[in-house]
Amino acid sequence: ALPAGALAGFAVGIAAAARLRDHRVRAEADAPPAADLPRAPANGPIRDALGFGWVGLVVIAALLLGLGAVVAVALRGWWPLAAGLPVVVVLTGMMRFDVEADETGVRVRNLGMTSVDIGIEEITGAQVVHVTPFKDYGGWGLRLRRPGSYGIVTRTGPATRIDTASGLTLAITTDKAEELAGALNAWADLRRGVA
Repeated sequence: ALPAGALAGFAVGIAAAARLRDHRVRAEADAPPAADLPRAPANGPIRDALGFGWVGLVVIAALLLGLGAVVAVALRGWWPLAAGLPVVVVLTGMMRFDVEADETGVRVRNLGMTSVDIGIEEITGAQVVHVTPFKDYGGWGLRLRRPGSYGIVTRTGPATRIDTASGLTLAITTDKAEELAGALNAWADLRRGVA
């Protein structure tokens, strides 16, 4: 009964997470990004995988499940594996993010679901900033700095900070920070008819 309950709870959790929707207030920017913000040629989508690669995630998952197996043997029951599996899935899922930006906006996905979706019409500007995970956001992953200020923080270094007309701010740490900021500003210009 315990394994069936754990699996049923896990399945219900995944189904519920897939139905989550973004209920934030979206506002359209009334002006193009400031002229002093970076611009880059907007030649197609920009994609980046942040955090651990798939091999790293498999290694971490194997280590965590191995630890669960040791605990299961020590307790003479396999329930720690059933209880630990959802934890392993969530922990490893929060260690990898896929970012895609194009002329429609920027989307961040993890665990196969969209975590953040900002339309190009919302963007008031994008710039490169330096992020230190613990100092700026209190850790790694999808982080809340303060209400309305979020970060996809996977390392120390350059990040693209995206500001929106509704006041939402999103920082994404990436090696492509300059390219991403420049392209988002260029796409926002094109959306508003600025050459």
